[in-house]
Amino acid sequence: RTFADPDQMARMPGLTELMEHADLYTKARAPDFQTPSSIPRFLFQTDQRMRELHSDELGRMVRNNLLSRQGFQSIFDLTDNHFKALLGCYLYYPAMFGRKLDYYGRYNPNSDRVRTRRFLCSLLASQTEFTRHLGLTRRRQLPNSNFDTDLINIQKNTKKTLLEVLHRLPQMNIAYFHVLFPHYPYQFQSNGSERNPILMGADASNLEGYRDNLEYMDQLIKDIVLALQQRGDYDSSLIVLLSDHSWRHDPEIMPLFGDYKAGEKENPMARPLMQHVPLIIKHPNQAAPRRFDQEVELSDLYRLFARYLDNSEETMELDWWRQDSLSIP
Repeated sequence: RTFADPDQMARMPGLTELMEHADLYTKARAPDFQTPSSIPRFLFQTDQRMRELHSDELGRMVRNNLLSRQGFQSIFDLTDNHFKALLGCYLYYPAMFGRKLDYYGRYNPNSDRVRTRRFLCSLLASQTEFTRHLGLTRRRQLPNSNFDTDLINIQKNTKKTLLEVLHRLPQMNIAYFHVLFPHYPYQFQSNGSERNPILMGADASNLEGYRDNLEYMDQLIKDIVLALQQRGDYDSSLIVLLSDHSWRHDPEIMPLFGDYKAGEKENPMARPLMQHVPLIIKHPNQAAPRRFDQEVELSDLYRLFARYLDNSEETMELDWWRQDSLSIP
């Protein structure tokens, strides 16, 4: 949707400015069609075993926090000379990497702590429901906790935490930031103010809400660029903007998955469409924009990362998507 609507880019000045000296890949493909498998495949793309792993087996490992036991090689293993930082949501990243990274920041709406809070809030509500039948009113509203409200809290805190981490990183670093935007809940308007009411999961296909979240994300892009400029690192930084999947609730894509309860079959085009994602790369000291229309895989980006982390020259001219440009170790 970022590039499909002709007027969308006009409403995203932060991204537009970045793309004046960055590469745009129009046919980039994510490693998988959903977060629990797409992100691990991206982070561990340097390991051939991850590429050969069946999605069902990968999903089982992620659900049971077993990835770190497998000893998979990740993009962070491409260097021993850089500070390694990861800030992410939804997945439990320490269970993927163990103690290999220097910094973890995470927001996980499925963590044991969050699920325990949900259970306690639900228990408290059920145990005090009898007061309503007695004609009594509560002076204070009971705390509420569910998956959607936890996503709201994640979105509220992500921007602040990301910028705090960015300002504290050592100069030599490799950092991965996974933010929820523009995923629902659609809680921000295009000017950054909070919606009232917030559009929740039932409104996940709301195009206006999705566009507003896109424009709020554009503000985050501007803030990241400003933070790097204040650090004096912007020109020398490699910046890669990408997504782990497309908009699943896009009104044009969602019907292709079919209604499982009604026995409808999934359209074979559904998952490939979900894997078509944006990819924007700003190289160090890049001065002009470039456009690439060939098909590329996000799981081949390790070739580009390896060259930059090794301080190789002429990396900007590397055709990193070609298999013969650099092989998996």
